Amino acid sequence: MASSTTLDFVAARSPVTTPVTKFGGHPVWLQAACVPTSRRTGEPMTFIGQVVVPPELAPDERLCIAYLFMTGAGFDERAMETWSPSDGETAVVLQSGAATDARPATYPSLLTHWVDTDGPRREVACEYLVVASEANEHPYRTAESLDDLPDADRARIIESWRGNKIGGSPYWIQDEEFPFPGARLLLQLEDGTFPFNLNLGTGVGYVFLSEDSRSAALLWQC
Repeated sequence: MASSTTLDFVAARSPVTTPVTKFGGHPVWLQAACVPTSRRTGEPMTFIGQVVVPPELAPDERLCIAYLFMTGAGFDERAMETWSPSDGETAVVLQSGAATDARPATYPSLLTHWVDTDGPRREVACEYLVVASEANEHPYRTAESLDDLPDADRARIIESWRGNKIGGSPYWIQDEEFPFPGARLLLQLEDGTFPFNLNLGTGVGYVFLSEDSRSAALLWQC
């Protein structure tokens, strides 16, 4: 069996200012702050979150964080083409450094969730930490090799790849869509199973690292 880290989400009680995995809030940068912009609108993408790259996937021994961005968190009708990393509506910024270098910086477009306490239901900025748990899953197999298996075995292997997680194997909705040769899965999110507003087309979102962990890409399938 292979291993991955499954994620549960817990609302932050105060603004997160340390270099940890989180979704929403403002980025905590290891290097210079930046503001990725939409190719179609020219406006700042929404900051989705930051993911600490596991040591076995990091490019060197330093702390490495992937910062995730998507135009309008997938809800901007002027720029809905967020499923492909080549369309200019998503960005993943990789930074390495020491934890002591980390600095939060105000960002102009934040992730939201819905609240209905103390008044009418409304959309407000949010921030979530994660509770991580080790999980076992089947090692990755190509679609061609899966086709050679009995139906029950194939279904069991594919089911083991599901869920919100760091690392492991991707649970494809459509055909295999690795963005780089030798790509490794950093993050997987299943739409409808997280508490914040992120449009993945009711499908699954993926963040992949290149083989040398110097590049990354965000895409989704439905």
